Amino acid sequence: MSYLLEVIGFNIESCRIAQAAGAGRIELCDNPEDGGTTASYGFIKAARKLLSIELYPIIRPRGGDFLYSEAEFEIMKTDVQLCKELSCDGIVIGMLNEDGTIDTARCKQLVDLAYP
Repeated sequence: MSYLLEVIGFNIESCRIAQAAGAGRIELCDNPEDGGTTASYGFIKAARKLLSIELYPIIRPRGGDFLYSEAEFEIMKTDVQLCKELSCDGIVIGMLNEDGTIDTARCKQLVDLAYP
């Protein structure tokens, strides 16, 4: 049995160290004090160039709750498209409805946009 070790990368040096130490995937984030938000285009591009392991940027336009406005959702769709253009291996997402259930409809839209 083998396991895949995923490590959160909050800066380019931590990504390099994680890969060298045997991580198989990086969840790329910015702003750890906010619980992780989408990294900048430049950071994602640099990480993709540096890493030979899988790269999964988080798609989260701000810290706080996971209830996103339509304007924030549009930003998220743009970020997904940029990740796809930069040849990321996938994305990390999460959205809720006001009642605390998973917003499956909008999650599906992002997954469909990210595919393949």
